[in-house]
Amino acid sequence: MDHVKTISHDLIHLPERRAYRGYLELIDPSGVAGWVLRTDDPPAPVTIEITLGCGVIAFGRTAVSRVDIERILSRRVTCGFEISFLRPEVRLRFVRRAAALLSAGADWQTSVAFGIRVARYPGEKTTWRFELPAGFETARPLDGWLTMFDVDKETIEREMARRAEKGVSPAPPSGLSPVLPIAFYLPQFHPTPQNDAWWGPGFTEWTNVACHEKIFPSHVAPNLPADLGFYDIRLKEVRQAQAELAMLYGVYGFCYYFYWFNGKRILEKPLELILRDGGPDMPFCLCWANETWSRRWDGSEEEVLLQQTHDADEDTAILDDLSPFFEDPRYIRVDGKPLLLIYRINLMPYPAKFVTQLREKAVQAGLFELYVCSAMTFGIEDPRPYGCDAAVGFPPHGTIADEVSRNVLDVPDDFTGKIYDMRTAFEYAVGQTHAFPHFPGVMARWDNTARRGKAGHLYHYADPKIFEAWMRLAGRRAREMNPSAPFVFINAWNEWGEGAYLEPDRRYGRRYLEALRRAVSGDHAEETISGEPADSHIADACPPDGAHLNARLLVENRLLTKGLKRLGLLGRPDRAYAGFPPGLATCTHSISRYCHIDEANTPDLRNIVANARTGVWLTGWFWPDDRVATDNGQYFLILWHIETRRSFFLPILERSERPDVAETLEIPLLAKVGFALRFDTGTLPGGLYRLELICVKGGHCAHSDLANNLFVIDE
Repeated sequence: MDHVKTISHDLIHLPERRAYRGYLELIDPSGVAGWVLRTDDPPAPVTIEITLGCGVIAFGRTAVSRVDIERILSRRVTCGFEISFLRPEVRLRFVRRAAALLSAGADWQTSVAFGIRVARYPGEKTTWRFELPAGFETARPLDGWLTMFDVDKETIEREMARRAEKGVSPAPPSGLSPVLPIAFYLPQFHPTPQNDAWWGPGFTEWTNVACHEKIFPSHVAPNLPADLGFYDIRLKEVRQAQAELAMLYGVYGFCYYFYWFNGKRILEKPLELILRDGGPDMPFCLCWANETWSRRWDGSEEEVLLQQTHDADEDTAILDDLSPFFEDPRYIRVDGKPLLLIYRINLMPYPAKFVTQLREKAVQAGLFELYVCSAMTFGIEDPRPYGCDAAVGFPPHGTIADEVSRNVLDVPDDFTGKIYDMRTAFEYAVGQTHAFPHFPGVMARWDNTARRGKAGHLYHYADPKIFEAWMRLAGRRAREMNPSAPFVFINAWNEWGEGAYLEPDRRYGRRYLEALRRAVSGDHAEETISGEPADSHIADACPPDGAHLNARLLVENRLLTKGLKRLGLLGRPDRAYAGFPPGLATCTHSISRYCHIDEANTPDLRNIVANARTGVWLTGWFWPDDRVATDNGQYFLILWHIETRRSFFLPILERSERPDVAETLEIPLLAKVGFALRFDTGTLPGGLYRLELICVKGGHCAHSDLANNLFVIDE
């Protein structure tokens, strides 16, 4: 066994080789908190894994700013972490871990060790561990951990029964989240002989993703993976890391695409390994992707690579290949029936006949009766004429959104695709209702230009906040329509070639996963969704009624207009105004150094570059001082043009709570110190600018210290 290395908190003597420094500041039934960093690369994120026995039951990443550590190192580092044991997915993993130990022969008095280790990424083999407090029992009988994770024996015994009895649908323990997100999963991340022949040796989904380039300056591309890297899903460690990450953030299960062409299967290797290896221990179901494969990536009959033909009698032979999956105890069921999705059931000449014969053949084979769903794609809506039990939402299919291709001024003339507004797609979803049985569907984002280039379609203004609001809406509807199976289908977990994925990327990190976790767990989220123009702000908790949505929009617009008039700003809130905010000259002034820009147009936050076509976006946090730091203060961004010494200002209308900052600075947790801002630069002269944040209230103005952040308009 490798020697365990204990993490020191010494920040004075840092070795050049890779090691860790850190300190565990809190460990109790609510969770753990502290800080940790790599000595060879202090700003790099670090993964923290909570282990029980040999299994990981929770993990997190360093994501909290630590001013005290920054002072010692004299550099910016985000090394703080907080991992809550109160989240449903942590309890679920503890229940499954305990059930696995008991099923393997352990009893309630078997000693099980608890540990906290660190790594560069989830699943990395590491021997670096935190030294736990002297009074903390690191090894306890199994039942001694029940209080720690707020679980009773009955819940674990039910999970054991579920494991022992085939045909019982995997289900979360009692008291956990009632919404069960299922993410579609693409298994095309490994080479196959067919793809080698069609596209060239070694082709996988990553081939298109790695070659993806911006089509126009404001295009959010390329989209490249972060935590999990360019993986190969033939590796058991990769599939395990994916499942652990997904469950950590509230994903209930995966829906794997199943490719079957008249008895011939392709991309079957990962699914076969899931059956053979018995892992990951995560619920799953299958979606038969029953369309023709073509070079256009759209199921068309042009340039056919693999033809899909249908016959009601012959197609039932698919059951022979599906049966091993249906019999797996991890397979997702509805009312005890294995759940099967069909992607394009309208391609079948006699779909109702096929579904009836498939059900009959399943019963004759000794299986349970099937629960068959049609995906709401290519005009398919009501599932009942096709003989199906329910439909499954599959946006962007069936979604209406404003096309804004002509509004994006920097789109090249040879772009033949379409650009839609993601915000209006969500607006449509709010007012969309169905009178037939169905499971709601949600998309995080969409951009298939990695596959189709300048002929692709994409949804502009996609944002984790829109996804969170859409997920909350879908969750409410799922609970109302299907109390016993409140599934919400997400497009998708890893459709990187279509820009539809939840996995962490280099632009947003885990923000989409964090949005999912908040939506599923019911945690508080920011009140509104940001976007341009200002009159498109949509409430996070929109009611599922179009009339109420419109009324809410009108109220928000009136409030926004009133606020702008009060400030003397009659134009758009996303443009800069010359001079200073009204009343600033009569204020008393102070300086605050508690501010930071987290994200901007470019990774180099000290040199933010933009032009008149791309505009600027900034996110960060600012704590002025106790005299003015209230939610009623007026916040502004000041731009100082260095060459002419002219000043410009913009109102900051979107602010949010930042618990990580609040706890570090020991200020009220509900203080809205976070901000996000987007604005045009068309009216600003080119050149170099210095940034400053100010907050005005009651005759006093607090100024930020952003001397190191420069802003350049490139003419």
